Amino acid sequence: MQKQNNTQYTRMVAILGILSAVAVICSGVFPMGLTVRVGEFIKLSPVFLAVALAGSMYGWWAGALVAFIADFMQALVSGLGFSPLILAVNVLCGACFGLLLHNTKSVFKIVLSVLLTQIVGGLCLNTLALHWQYGMPIFPTVYWRMLQTAIMIFVETVMLILIIKTADLPKRLRKGDK
Repeated sequence: MQKQNNTQYTRMVAILGILSAVAVICSGVFPMGLTVRVGEFIKLSPVFLAVALAGSMYGWWAGALVAFIADFMQALVSGLGFSPLILAVNVLCGACFGLLLHNTKSVFKIVLSVLLTQIVGGLCLNTLALHWQYGMPIFPTVYWRMLQTAIMIFVETVMLILIIKTADLPKRLRKGDK
């Protein structure tokens, strides 16, 4: 019995490590990063996939942990500077994904998690953090971030429905846990 628990724990740590690595690579830290920047205000990033997948598999703490690692590593490597406010918002968004998506394939919860993380986290809290931390003006920033939010709501909803509901990737990755 103890051996099975150790195997499950080791598998969970390995999966979270892989998801964290994927999130860091996707964040645009490396030249092959998948983040697309449009101008000064718009950033389209697939990091949400690793964060949401971790949260859906293991709960709020896993989503928050992967979001923390991705944001912290991006700040260390990119040279853009470290923002504790933006880090806190991203960790809250990761926890939100985990709270709403853990062990569920509900389209309603997927849509709700995307709306909360994008509107509350991305548009409102991150825009305020950019204003407070870097002095960016609220109104030009919020207009561009509204466009980013609209795009990301669509992209995240479609991608998470495909990955969580249709492909059932969390169940496939956890297959060996039982």
